[in-house]
Amino acid sequence: MKNKLFRLLSLLILIHTAMGINAQYESFITIDNNEITLKIRSEMSEAQLQSLSESFQLDSAVQQAIRSNNYSDLSKSGDWKVSVGNDGVVVLVKPLEGKSFIKVGPLMVETSWTSPSPPPPASFGFNHPKLDHIYELEDGRTLFRTDRFRRANQVYLSGTFNNWSTMDLAMEKKGDFWEVALILEPGKHLYKFIADGNWEHDSDNRLKEEDEFDGFNSVYFRTNFLFELLGFTEARRVFLAGTFNSWDDRQCELERTPDGWALPVYLREGTYGYKFIVDGNWMVDPHNPDVREDAFGNENSIVSFGPIHRFHLEGFTDANQVVLSGNFNNWSPNEFLMHPTSEGWYIDYVLPPGQYEYKFVVEGKWIIDPGNPLQTGEGDYINSLLFIEPNYTFYLTGYLDEEVVYLTGSFNNWAFPGYPMIRDYEGWILPVHLAKGKHLYKFVIRNEHFLDPDNPLWEPNEWGTGNSIIWID
Repeated sequence: MKNKLFRLLSLLILIHTAMGINAQYESFITIDNNEITLKIRSEMSEAQLQSLSESFQLDSAVQQAIRSNNYSDLSKSGDWKVSVGNDGVVVLVKPLEGKSFIKVGPLMVETSWTSPSPPPPASFGFNHPKLDHIYELEDGRTLFRTDRFRRANQVYLSGTFNNWSTMDLAMEKKGDFWEVALILEPGKHLYKFIADGNWEHDSDNRLKEEDEFDGFNSVYFRTNFLFELLGFTEARRVFLAGTFNSWDDRQCELERTPDGWALPVYLREGTYGYKFIVDGNWMVDPHNPDVREDAFGNENSIVSFGPIHRFHLEGFTDANQVVLSGNFNNWSPNEFLMHPTSEGWYIDYVLPPGQYEYKFVVEGKWIIDPGNPLQTGEGDYINSLLFIEPNYTFYLTGYLDEEVVYLTGSFNNWAFPGYPMIRDYEGWILPVHLAKGKHLYKFVIRNEHFLDPDNPLWEPNEWGTGNSIIWID
């Protein structure tokens, strides 16, 4: 929570530049105890006063008091408490309640004291081949460069890698370019530039996605794997398709190299099947010995990252074919054949930390895992539930007379009724894996949602009831 307030304070301080206010007033805007405090002097220009009034909804009485430097009849106006210090500084204080936004020119500042949940981690991605102003240095850092702001006095880089801090990564002017280097973890990163207080997406990067303010965030993938096809130098075009992109045969085009073809990508921990498409002809990777047959008898090359989890299905020894399917492979009923044993079936599969739903497909019939008591869903849509590397445990004290208690929240897209919790001697528990950041949740008993009675952190929702909040550092 402190990090959120610090980010907000940094962004509000940046408004000095946007409104042309002298930077000597370091205490112009502060955040403390869920209140925003403005400290202003009467010698500001009319343009500055007008911008300030529009940004912070100061009514005409406050504006006139600032103009005339007469506050004798002004003790409170609207939501602002107004006072004057001995040094002549006017102090305006307003509570931060719920979610509100302050707009200063092109800046849109969220003033709620909670932040949105982070986006789910990407499983796969790659950069546009003509992206040449962001690249990896030999020391492991990533260099961001731009020549779009040649007349700017100051440019910052802000993104998911620094919690959208507005003053953390100052870029250095070198000739016509602004640049900064930083350590990035492999994965998907959203970013923008802040040039003299104005948020700007990277117009030289074709990879972008919509933000929450009718604009765009630029996207950069710190890659960690190279798909390479050696030879075939006479081919015209080569594509890559696999489980990571739903076998799209036109999404991932490889670039020609002196030795063949290559495409650097980001792959999250997991197990993936893939093939190359050379001038329309599908083929396995001739340099990867891990080739597996799917349920149709087709062969696919396999690449895996991370610790292995072994799925077991006891019995069904008379079956001819069993397939593993789940939300980790888009519920494909034919990709990953399980191996028979004298006692049943198994398959080794790499899964990153998280929550997963799965089933077995036994000769075309979908069944839940009879050896796993954890299930989620209702009616005909019940799946087995698996938690990999739990890092947080939810507790609900009491309610021991209930037959079942569920947990639902932003981490499972508010699935109803949610994840079933496990009864213990004091109540109910459920260990899960949560990504870093903020998560919303509720407990569900007899189809009724309710807040966590032992957690004082909550926020309003669109239903007027509220959601409990947990933060993972």
